[in-house]
Amino acid sequence: MSIFRQLYNNNLVKKIGVVLRIIIPIAIFYYLFSIIKFDELKFSFLNSDKYYLTFALLFGFLSFTLQYIKWSNITGGLLGKYKISNIVKSLFAGYAYGLITPIRAGEIPGRKFGLTGSDITSVSMAVALDKSYNITAVLSIGSILFSIYVTFVTEYPLHVTIIIPLMVISILIGFYTLLKSDKLGSYPVLRNIRKIEYLNKIKLAFNRSRRMENTFHFRQYLLSVGIFLLYTIQFLFYVYAFESQGNLLIIYTGVGAIYYVKIFAGFLSIADLGIRESSAVYLLGMIGVGSAAALSASLLIFSTNILLPSLIGALIILRKS
Repeated sequence: MSIFRQLYNNNLVKKIGVVLRIIIPIAIFYYLFSIIKFDELKFSFLNSDKYYLTFALLFGFLSFTLQYIKWSNITGGLLGKYKISNIVKSLFAGYAYGLITPIRAGEIPGRKFGLTGSDITSVSMAVALDKSYNITAVLSIGSILFSIYVTFVTEYPLHVTIIIPLMVISILIGFYTLLKSDKLGSYPVLRNIRKIEYLNKIKLAFNRSRRMENTFHFRQYLLSVGIFLLYTIQFLFYVYAFESQGNLLIIYTGVGAIYYVKIFAGFLSIADLGIRESSAVYLLGMIGVGSAAALSASLLIFSTNILLPSLIGALIILRKS
């Protein structure tokens, strides 16, 4: 474990990681645009269904509203910050800083923006806790959608593929039970796990949140599930805007599979660029969705859910400066 920690803290390794996260999406997009012609994408956008696009944008707004509610619960409970305008600024600034940093690490100092008086340690714990709910929602609900998707594209029956979400959910329950307990340092392996900075921040955040009501974590998880469902429905509407055919349920499970796969491979690029698009083209292509429609939908998801909030955040930061 100490060898891996030394590698993680090595500046050269970190620099190589940053370079790879830039090269990988460039290589992926080069490949995608070699098999999908620009004229196909142009035709896709020009002939898109404006009603589906409008509904997709609406779901994007709703998902941001739930993000605000979830983040305000954490800032209020852990940081004692309740002012609406400051919480909104914090969210947008987090997007801006997170966009340009590997694995969105810049989101931590970004979220501190607007939360005057909060130290970076407390904010980083709050962000780690916030992200843990998102990851849990995607892993639990995404694994269910992924298992259903697998039954559609393979010969495996549902009673076989359902093992995937059952295992994932069991591991998540065990992990959080262990994380909340006071016995995390009782065994050598667990002591090493506790030394992982991100997990340690979640552990500290759990300890701080013990004074809040027992339903706090469950409500935050439900909000994260709501955000995930809104994201996937939004993606589905974008797909239908470019190609309004195919079985809605099957395509929806394919969208869920994209998010599920992305959570394991997203560290390979910045802002999931390339990973999301290649997953969409491949996974949706397996169920009959055209490559141009899948790529167009994926690019719009990035533009409306990540790029646009990041630009708003950048404007807020520049105005403050």
